[in-house]
Amino acid sequence: MKTQNIYPDWAEKYREPGKTIRKSGSGYALIRCTSTYVPGENPKSSQEYLGRITEKDGFIPKVPRVSKNNPHKDSDGKDAERLEYGLSRFLKKNFGRGVQRGLYAASADLVSLVIITYIFGSCSRENLMKSSLTADRADDLDDYRGKISEKRIATGVKKLTQLIDDALPDTALRRNIESSLLMITISRTGKTKPKIPEELQTLIADEGLKV
Repeated sequence: MKTQNIYPDWAEKYREPGKTIRKSGSGYALIRCTSTYVPGENPKSSQEYLGRITEKDGFIPKVPRVSKNNPHKDSDGKDAERLEYGLSRFLKKNFGRGVQRGLYAASADLVSLVIITYIFGSCSRENLMKSSLTADRADDLDDYRGKISEKRIATGVKKLTQLIDDALPDTALRRNIESSLLMITISRTGKTKPKIPEELQTLIADEGLKV
């Protein structure tokens, strides 16, 4: 017996394994549903809004929100296909090994997840796609994330924060360096590495850190 669709055919055709549909305003929302198994705990489910479905336009992918402080903008203010570059490279170069040791010989992939979580607040696939450190391997890292407990990632972030605080105890200086590095981006399709301003290079070197 054929199951009757809950919503109109023009919306239901976007439903597939791992994705569901919900009524939203004059249209419908397409949601990705995932479940992560954590040993000794109940499976943890998460949902990600993918976009809108309307009868006239079909599926309309969501547009990433860009804050005033987000570096992913062109000089004319339009959304740009740019990736975070400066801060993630700096963190990996200076504190990557410290995080690995703190997590008992953690893999390089776990260190990348920790860095992305530190910068963006989580290591969701959407955030993995924002950084040049992880964008090329976002799918693989997202799969790997499902095999790692959130507690282990959180422990790594705590360790990274401690290492940064120890290296840059002056809060104002630390924020200045981090915000300046966060503004250094690279085109998603570009091959030329961005140049770090000389003043910032000097500021970092004076603290005994690698640029």
